[in-house]
Amino acid sequence: MKSLQSKLTGMISLMLAVSLGLSIYLVKGALGDRSEAVRYSILNEMAGHLNIAAAWQALERGIGATIISSQDPPAPLLAKFGETGAKGDVEADAAGELCEKYLAGYVAPDFRARYDEWKNIRAEVKSLRESVKSRAVPQGEWFAKATANIDAEFSLRNTAFVPEDPKEGVLYYNAALRANVAALAEYAGRERAQIGSAISSGKQISPEAVEKLKAFRAVVEYAAAQTLAVKNLSTAPPELRSAIGAFEEDFLKDYQKTRLEIFKASAEEAPYPMTAAAWIERSTKAIGTALDISRAVGQISGAAAEKSVAQARNTIIVNSLLSLFALAVFAAVLFFVTRYVIRPVLGIINALSEGSAQITSAAGEISKSSYALAEGASKQAVALEQTSASLQNIASTTGHSAAGAANVNSHAGNVKSEAEDGARLMSGLLTTMERIKKLSDDSKSFAENGRADMGEMTEAMKSLLVSTERISKIIKAIDEIAFQTNLLALNAAVEAARAGKAGKGFAVVAEEVRNLAGRSAQAARETSTIIDEVIERVGKGANVAAKAGATLENIIAGVEKVDSGVEEGNRMAQSAGAALSGITQDIKEMAALIEGIASASMDQASNISQVNTTISHMDDVTQQNAATAEQTAAAAEQLDAQAKSFDDIVRRLITMVHGSGGANSRTDKHPDGAKAKAEKAWLAANV
Repeated sequence: MKSLQSKLTGMISLMLAVSLGLSIYLVKGALGDRSEAVRYSILNEMAGHLNIAAAWQALERGIGATIISSQDPPAPLLAKFGETGAKGDVEADAAGELCEKYLAGYVAPDFRARYDEWKNIRAEVKSLRESVKSRAVPQGEWFAKATANIDAEFSLRNTAFVPEDPKEGVLYYNAALRANVAALAEYAGRERAQIGSAISSGKQISPEAVEKLKAFRAVVEYAAAQTLAVKNLSTAPPELRSAIGAFEEDFLKDYQKTRLEIFKASAEEAPYPMTAAAWIERSTKAIGTALDISRAVGQISGAAAEKSVAQARNTIIVNSLLSLFALAVFAAVLFFVTRYVIRPVLGIINALSEGSAQITSAAGEISKSSYALAEGASKQAVALEQTSASLQNIASTTGHSAAGAANVNSHAGNVKSEAEDGARLMSGLLTTMERIKKLSDDSKSFAENGRADMGEMTEAMKSLLVSTERISKIIKAIDEIAFQTNLLALNAAVEAARAGKAGKGFAVVAEEVRNLAGRSAQAARETSTIIDEVIERVGKGANVAAKAGATLENIIAGVEKVDSGVEEGNRMAQSAGAALSGITQDIKEMAALIEGIASASMDQASNISQVNTTISHMDDVTQQNAATAEQTAAAAEQLDAQAKSFDDIVRRLITMVHGSGGANSRTDKHPDGAKAKAEKAWLAANV
């Protein structure tokens, strides 16, 4: 009979083997994903360096062409040529290092070919730089080599991202070919329509149309170059290569030859070599070879899709079988554990439960014998708890009373202080009322003096008004005299004019008298105006003086009322001061009584707290007695009677773990009297 240990070891080994197999399968997939991620990381960095290098090299190409075409290139231009070349070399060298790193870790024959081609072209460009500086190389050769180097970099970059997985290859062909074929067919169709229109009209192709055709052709040639790049890939399917080859032979060679003949005839204004219908048919056939590439990609995509579906189906089957196998293993382990571990253990647990029930019954008997002691201790504890609770309530009430008395004492002190403050304020109020009365008397005296002065001023204003009226009458008389003098001077002037030369001197005197009369009249009028203004202002002053007198009368009446109110307030303040003095004395006596009550309440609360502490100690002792009584009920004299039963259970556990040999050897080696001692020693060593 196999032991439980050997059975469990076998089941665990089987589960570990299954888990290890699944782990290897998952780790292999994860390592593949990691390798692909590293690959794309290298290629992405390399593509970035190639793009930057191409940008610097394009600038170098333009500067070099400018240097070659210059008779005497300036030194800054030569320095710029060297600087751009050096910057392009830095990026190109970084890209080269990444290419070497990629080729060291991955097998990529197409990428290797493009890389070697780029290295050769780059070496040729670098060798031409000194010739460019000395203008010893033709401009066309330099431009072609530099352009070829940039194209090689772009070709290397595009080849790097060609996928090796057939499924990803289908996506690449659809993205790289079908889009380019669509662009090629679109712009070749535009070229077909433009040229067909010129042939049908029999006229030369206009310069504007030629420029459009060149733009169309640039798109066509770029798309054709991208399409031909796929043909050179070793991973390209044969049918795709065949379709691209047919496109190259027909579209890029025969059809291109026909195009050039038409352009030549147009440029020479000669008859076109074919009709418009023939041109449409020929160009349509050539464009059809490009569309054949798209159809080939569609067929390849369909086949790849079917293959992917089949692979997915096989993967699902394999994964399903692995899952079923794993489930079968786990089911077998579960069956084994249930039958050979759980069931025996459950039997042992039942036996232990029966023994535990017997021990519990015996303990119950002991518990009954100590129940009376426990019940008495519990009743005593309850009584002490009730007493303690009552004392706590009394202590709480006393504490509240003491706190209330302290609060009242504090409030009484505050009231006492406030009453004393009120007495002081009332004394100050009396002093202030006396000062107010004095100020009121002074204000009344000042107002009466002002009223007398205002009366005198009013009388003076009236006298001034009478005097100004008299002055006004005198000014009017002067004005009338001046008027009469002016008339007399005018008459004298008339008489002097009549007298002729004899009256000429008298006329001068009459004129001066007339002028003097005019100035006197003018002065009289101005004085009259001023006198009128003075009269008006004196009248206003008299009115203001009258109003001021009335106002002073009102002030005197108000001051008399204030004086009466101040005297009444003074009497009331004296009465309130006397009342406050009596209240202050009463509050002092009440505060002394409340302070005595608070002190007595605090002493009472302290005594009750001491009694409560003593009761708590008594309650703790009672609780300990109750706990001791309950522990006494846990004694189990029948444990010795159950020892044999538990010894049987231990033997069954040993047999299950080590097999039948372990138990037999254990009983054989220690017969009879030494059995119990030997079992204890074996359990200590093995269990």
